[in-house]
Amino acid sequence: MHYFKNVLINFNKQAFLLVLMIFTLIQSNGQGKQKCFKDDGLKYQTVITINFLSTMKVSGTVTSAEYGSNVKEKTDFTGTVSGKILKIKFEGKPPRIGAATQWTDKPWIIKKNKDKEMLCIVFDSKSYDTKKWSNATYEFASCP
Repeated sequence: MHYFKNVLINFNKQAFLLVLMIFTLIQSNGQGKQKCFKDDGLKYQTVITINFLSTMKVSGTVTSAEYGSNVKEKTDFTGTVSGKILKIKFEGKPPRIGAATQWTDKPWIIKKNKDKEMLCIVFDSKSYDTKKWSNATYEFASCP
């Protein structure tokens, strides 16, 4: 009987350590990571920094700078993550991204292309040819 009691105690310790290790890995997956993406548009360079606070929450900043000018606009955001899909809420007015481009509330998606990640964001863009507004997906490359 004493033998079975020792086996059970050892098994419980090992099971507890295994569960603790798995829980730690799940909690730390993505936590504390930071990713940067940028797009060099026609008139503005936009840099997006995303801080992965946990497996489900992000925060970050979007900085937009007009070429040939010292004018920069910066806005913070918070959001949620589900897989590679981010739902973002700006904490103020989003920075300009282009003369005929407006931010939407559509989810952002992180895609992997070969060895590089890219951030895909859907904007409302006005066509210079037709003068009509429609959705357009911009791809932000990983920062070097």
